[in-house]
Amino acid sequence: MMGGAAVKDLFLSSILTKDQYEYLKPRFLEFGKWTLKIISRQDLLKKLNSEETTFELFLKCWEHKKQFKENLLIEVILEKTEEIRILEFISNAEISKKIKHRALFKLNQLAKK
Repeated sequence: MMGGAAVKDLFLSSILTKDQYEYLKPRFLEFGKWTLKIISRQDLLKKLNSEETTFELFLKCWEHKKQFKENLLIEVILEKTEEIRILEFISNAEISKKIKHRALFKLNQLAKK
């Protein structure tokens, strides 16, 4: 059996097919609770990269942020969205000043269009 770090690297690999990813997911959980954060993040990243960033998808990412205390998914959304509702939510939320300022900057840029 592979070690946790090796399985994590494999699980995060972009070369996995959807079927391979789904096959590995329950096996990855066998390594402990620490894998829940990674699985949640990867599931949401895959959606962010393959679907339109809707407010509903943003809220799922926001729940991940609150549960696991990481901003990665919010930063990904900030890079790709021009959805005013999402940007306003972020700019008014309890989050780092850096992210809040990026959301406000993007809102100002959109207002100038």
